[in-house]
Amino acid sequence: MQNIQENSLKEISISILGCGWLGLPLAKSFVLKKWNVSGSTTSKDKIKTLEEQSIKPFIIDLENDVSQTEFFKSKYLVICFPPRLKKNGEENFLTQMTKLASKLEERKNVKVIYTSSTSVYPTENRSMSETEANETNPLFKAEQILRESVSERLTVLRLSGLMGYGRIPCKYFSGKKDLTNGNTPVNYVFRDDVIGVIDAVIEADIFNQTINVTAPIHPNRKEILENCAERTEFIKPEFTEPEQPIPFKIIDGKKLKSLLNYEFKYPNPIDFPY
Repeated sequence: MQNIQENSLKEISISILGCGWLGLPLAKSFVLKKWNVSGSTTSKDKIKTLEEQSIKPFIIDLENDVSQTEFFKSKYLVICFPPRLKKNGEENFLTQMTKLASKLEERKNVKVIYTSSTSVYPTENRSMSETEANETNPLFKAEQILRESVSERLTVLRLSGLMGYGRIPCKYFSGKKDLTNGNTPVNYVFRDDVIGVIDAVIEADIFNQTINVTAPIHPNRKEILENCAERTEFIKPEFTEPEQPIPFKIIDGKKLKSLLNYEFKYPNPIDFPY
């Protein structure tokens, strides 16, 4: 494993496909490193926002067109657009990924990071490692589509539940009663740590991998929601014992630690700032 040499860091070009809740702050973090950063959006209204952040803007809509050749000429590409499966359906999402994969097949030198999700794992009341994904899950299918085109130049980061910066767990359960999942462990990760892991993957040149990205500590949901409500304006939810045990899974983060030795800024979701 060979780290990127310090004197070459300023020459790095990187494209962020999807400058939304995760992609925009990620792009801004690379701008601070003096990297050459391109960012995509589907909205013309967002072009000015990207330009103001020294991000070269591109309009890319995977529904219709991926012909922006210059965007794909960067040394690195990070894919972080939401699949919107509930809104648009699995078939539409996989068609988009197939179009993207075909474009990347033309770019033989680009290294790709795809931000997938730990929702690819089944709920089997145990710890889940990177080899145990549900192969019928559309996100797993998307990973495979990319891997067939990009091969060893692809690293898939499976992200646990993203938190921070407006994503507050107790907001979604404020004032609710008779919740039965209080004793199930949570799998969360703070946005700053996702950005830190992506940066670490690039600097350590860790590709041809699939890696879980999750805060290493997994408190139960009741602890998380009650603590969160105490620190915010949201109403503490009420829990009751379930008639049957509630299924759960715990995302295994050992591979990330072994490959990157990344130190999480927020290892315990109890301590996430809101």
